[in-house]
Amino acid sequence: MLLGVLVGGYGLLVVPVSLLGGLQVAAIGACLFLAGLFATDWAGEQFDLEPATRRNLSIAFAVLAVLLVVAFLVVNYASFSVGEAVSE
Repeated sequence: MLLGVLVGGYGLLVVPVSLLGGLQVAAIGACLFLAGLFATDWAGEQFDLEPATRRNLSIAFAVLAVLLVVAFLVVNYASFSVGEAVSE
């Protein structure tokens, strides 16, 4: 959960520089936070969730975080192209 908070906070710091990038990093942090949250016994008691349901939710949010990271890398790779020399 701490990693999710740190990544989400970093995403919010990036928002003034890049709105889309910052929001995407913040969404990754939120997914990591929720994956960690649903893995705890407290979430099971608070939301009345079975252990299998908690495990499924935790894995689902972790997979979503990985998919968001891959999408972030693809978008950033596509936005940076190899520069060409311009002769005037």
